[in-house]
Amino acid sequence: MADWFKIHNDMLDSKGMQFAMCEQPLVTSVWLVILSEASKNRSCRFSWSDADFELIGFARKINCSVPVFNQSIALLERIGYIKRIDGFIEIAGWDSKQSDYAKGKNKGYYKKTSEKLASIYGETTEKLASVSEVSTARGEEKRGEENNITHTHTSADANLPTWEDVKAEAAIRAVPESSAKTFFDHHEGNQLWTNQHGKLINWKHKLISWSANDRQPKPNYANRTTHRPTAPDRNSGTYNAAPLSDAAKAKVR
Repeated sequence: MADWFKIHNDMLDSKGMQFAMCEQPLVTSVWLVILSEASKNRSCRFSWSDADFELIGFARKINCSVPVFNQSIALLERIGYIKRIDGFIEIAGWDSKQSDYAKGKNKGYYKKTSEKLASIYGETTEKLASVSEVSTARGEEKRGEENNITHTHTSADANLPTWEDVKAEAAIRAVPESSAKTFFDHHEGNQLWTNQHGKLINWKHKLISWSANDRQPKPNYANRTTHRPTAPDRNSGTYNAAPLSDAAKAKVR
């Protein structure tokens, strides 16, 4: 069997591995299984779904239970030896764990694979590039046509009422000029002549409503008292009656 990965003489001396071995003695065996699986895939990662059948298959390789294997995986991830990412297990520092033989074989493998993929997909890539160029040209042409379209609709700004328009409408509707003035200043200052879609509001109707609100009497809050009326004493005339205040005593006299 070829030497695919390295077993360093200080592999068991790191503080992380010492901690993991104290927690679970079989963690080193699980570590060798993971290195072997990565070597088979010629990569630093391999597929991992945490499925029961997958755990059972790996656990049987070292004759351990599924909980022990799962615990070892968690410990190796905790000490930074592996990572579980999107359905894969990835080995940290994979380059340093490959043997020279494995590195050479992998380089040749990747070179042959890339050449094979290039021969298969090379022509397709050129076709896709040409289609992309045509699509881009058509898109630019279409945008140019859209930019040259002359819009025929008129802006609502051309129909915005002036003070003279509001004043004349107020005279027709018997709206006081003072009310019409406040109505115009409010809508002009806050730019309320158009709705959210940019269309002119029915300002003539709103002018009438504005005037009607102005004519309604305003409540006078100044004369309101903040004191609640005194409730009648239910115990008046009895032994439990409340003592009279000085003002009440003066009235009785």
